[in-house]
Parts: sequence; C-alpha cells; structure tokens
Amino acid sequence: MTSPMRTLLDLASCIEPDLLELALDRLWRRSLVHPPRLAVYLSDDWCDTRRGTAALRRLISERIGDRPSGSDIETLFLQMLRDAHLPLPARQHPVVTAFGPRYLDFAYPKERLAIELDGMEARLDPVVFLDDRDRQNLIESQGWTFRRFGHAHVTTQSMSTVFTVAAALGLRPVRWVR
Repeated sequence: MTSPMRTLLDLASCIEPDLLELALDRLWRRSLVHPPRLAVYLSDDWCDTRRGTAALRRLISERIGDRPSGSDIETLFLQMLRDAHLPLPARQHPVVTAFGPRYLDFAYPKERLAIELDGMEARLDPVVFLDDRDRQNLIESQGWTFRRFGHAHVTTQSMSTVFTVAAALGLRPVRWVR
C-alpha cells in the first residue's frame, strides 16, 4: 500500500503528462493530495533519484495557487486549450451574485466570457439542469457571455471547440492574435 503522493510519483515515471495531470486532479478533488504539500514531499532528497520526479515537479509548479478541475472533462478541456496555444482561463472562477457566489467552470474575467462544460449529470438530472440554468441567468445578467460544451465537443470535436473559444475571445488562428 502506498500513499497517494507516492502513487503519483510512481505514475509520473510511466505515464504521459496529460494522464498525470488527470490523476493529480482526481486525487486533489478527493482531498487526497494538495500541491503545496506535494511540492514539499518532492523536495526530499530521496525523490531526486526517482524517475518521474522532474515531470511531477513541473506539473506541481504550474498548479500551485490554482484550483483542481471540477471533473475529468474540465481537465481535458484545459489541456485542449493549452495544446492549441490559446490563453488559459481561470478555473472555478467565482462570480458574486445576489444569491451568493456562483462558480464558473472556466472564465476569462477581463472578457467576461464564461465557459461551462456539461457532464452527464446535467443531462440526466433535472435538478442539476435547472440549477445550471438559474446560475447562468444570474451571471448573464451581470454582462457575462456563456459558451457551453459537452463531452463530445472536447473529445471528438476539439478543433471546432477551439475555434469557438478563440472567436469568443476575438482571436484569429494566426498564432491567436487580435
């Protein structure tokens, strides 16, 4: 039996960086790891000789001060934007409404662009569906624009999704300039 931090370190030596990020987010969402504590763990001398330490340190340095993604599809969406060299949005961005703070999956606050990813629960559970719509209405009333994507947009229609986000940001495909 190994600790979640040791498991991540072991995985870092044998899986691709994108899968490692998915594993990190899953453990982080379950409060089994926390990047600052993981950074301290990786600073121990015995880690220097372990394969995968450099990859995990690089990932942790990118994520310190960040929040975990709310789901695997959110992690995949962020990776898709990163691979397309688009500006990265804020994760789990809070927007204060009359009914308290509401969180966006992703946001470009300066552009007031909200991006929501609809998982299976939103399609199957009418309460989740209505909550999402109520939250969207509250936030849109403050001048935000929404773009909503589902699993297929991220996994099989990624090019179209990237261009939709870029267009919403006012970017053109030539190195994504305005």
